[in-house]
Amino acid sequence: MELLYNISEMVANIIDGLLGPVFISLLCGKKDHIKWHLFIIGLIISAIPLSLLSLYVSIVPIQVLVFFIVLMSFSIIFLDKGIGKKFYAVFIWNVVLMLSNMLVVYGVVNIFKWDNEVVLQSGSVQRVLLIIIHKIVLALMCILFIYYDNRHSMDYKQWLITIIQFVGTLFIGAIITDLYMKDIFDESNVGELIIMTLALFVICIAVCICQHIINKQNQYKLEYEKLRTHLESEERNIEKIQELYENSSILRHDIKHYAVMVKELLKKEEYEKIEHIMDDMIEEKLVNDTVLYTSSGMLNAVLNNKLSICKKHNVRFDVEVSCTIPEEKLLNICVVMANLLDNAIEAEKKEDDKAVCCKIKKNKDMLNIYISNNISESVLEANPKLVTTKNDKRQHGFGTKSIIKRVKEMDGIYNVSEDRKKFIIEIFVPYA
Repeated sequence: MELLYNISEMVANIIDGLLGPVFISLLCGKKDHIKWHLFIIGLIISAIPLSLLSLYVSIVPIQVLVFFIVLMSFSIIFLDKGIGKKFYAVFIWNVVLMLSNMLVVYGVVNIFKWDNEVVLQSGSVQRVLLIIIHKIVLALMCILFIYYDNRHSMDYKQWLITIIQFVGTLFIGAIITDLYMKDIFDESNVGELIIMTLALFVICIAVCICQHIINKQNQYKLEYEKLRTHLESEERNIEKIQELYENSSILRHDIKHYAVMVKELLKKEEYEKIEHIMDDMIEEKLVNDTVLYTSSGMLNAVLNNKLSICKKHNVRFDVEVSCTIPEEKLLNICVVMANLLDNAIEAEKKEDDKAVCCKIKKNKDMLNIYISNNISESVLEANPKLVTTKNDKRQHGFGTKSIIKRVKEMDGIYNVSEDRKKFIIEIFVPYA
């Protein structure tokens, strides 16, 4: 039996040592460039000192400090997210560990009326049962917290404030309970102590709920401002596209007019007048290097606008359009194209070999939009979520969201990839 008790103690220590790194890994996520076998090795190396800690260190504050140092070191080397998120994850683990200990020790001992000396005695049946109950409660608390954290995008600062409030309340409750167990209070005060502790919990919960509501309202306000700013930007883009479309339509009309005049002058062999008309058209009408890519004036307006921007920044712009775009999807496609090309051109400003390629074609029943730009280093490795790299993140980073939103509205597919130093975005939209 003694062997069984020793094994249970050892397994409990190993679980405590492993759960910490696993818990913070699930909250922060592994760094993309870290290989899985290196990550597993790092996790095991971190778990070893944590598993042996309780055997060699009996002072609780030192145990907490060692847990914090080991887990922070592991998170900095192997895990993703910022330092604030990592600190938050390590802090939460220590809180979960402490809460589970308090709940099990105080709860189970008082429910079953076990003697404290028997529970603390190594090799007792009560201690083995207590260890099993504690590991089950600890695992459940970890699972519930990770599930809730994944479902609710609550800022880690809000979590820290909430946890500190709960820990403060539990600490006060633990002090009151400890004073009662030491017979400092008599039995006549038991009701008052229970009411006081419950009141502290209720106040804490009420404050946390109010704080959460206020934070949500602030988030909604911020999101509203972001959406309003983005909507204004989209409206300006649409107005610009419509203006370019009108100019393109006028240009097409004028070119037809010039063609009729040139045809008549060719019949009369009046070549000097033809040359004069052609010079006038080039100088006055084609001053913006307008090119007609498609039969759609609106799409031409977008492509020509981006062509002029590319020429301004010395970016090679290759365009291939081999199909027409359904009229009901034209506006959405033009806005998507404008955002895609803006992102591609912006990225090329930092490259030595500046080139953007745009292809639009029909593939069976799908409209395929292909946009690529040259890259010297992998974008997806350094920034897999394609978060904007501009300083003012509140005012930027909406182009990609707008593209994805409009593609979904058209029941389409949005795909990002890299191939041979090219960053590629492909969009497939039902043609009909």
